[in-house]
Amino acid sequence: VGATQAGGRRWLREAPGLGNSSKVQPADNPTIFRAGVRRTLHALGAAGKQIVWVLNTPELGADVNACLRPAAGEGLLGPPAACSISSASHDARNAAYRDIMLSEIRQWNAERPLQAPAAKVLDPAGVLCEKGRCPLVLDGVPLYRDGDHLSIQGSDLLARWLVPQLPALAP
Repeated sequence: VGATQAGGRRWLREAPGLGNSSKVQPADNPTIFRAGVRRTLHALGAAGKQIVWVLNTPELGADVNACLRPAAGEGLLGPPAACSISSASHDARNAAYRDIMLSEIRQWNAERPLQAPAAKVLDPAGVLCEKGRCPLVLDGVPLYRDGDHLSIQGSDLLARWLVPQLPALAP
């Protein structure tokens, strides 16, 4: 644990804009995240790796058990509005994250060494959301095991979408 903590403090000290501060504030999180993304892109690129960044899956924050319980007058599942979020809500919640990710990837692509392949971005919201909603359950199949994490079935759906794209993403 000590080595991990010491390494973490060193990394924080090296994060742009944080100086030698050992007291990181929540307001520093975007700076720390941006520095981490930049370092990750540069490390992968320096190792000659093809970078394919899969953005976050929508986080529903829904009560899975309540959504999967039969509800009076609701058929087999709970009320649809409580068991999904709007695509707009997902976009708004992830706006800062997406801005950092996409701007760092654009910057990496613009400045990368000529021999390094361009980084690509995939957005799983395209497969997990439809008609302006990101549902907990799609076609009767629960996509999430809790409000934030995909179920086995949701992971399988995402993998069936992702795997066929990989050969086309190769340099």
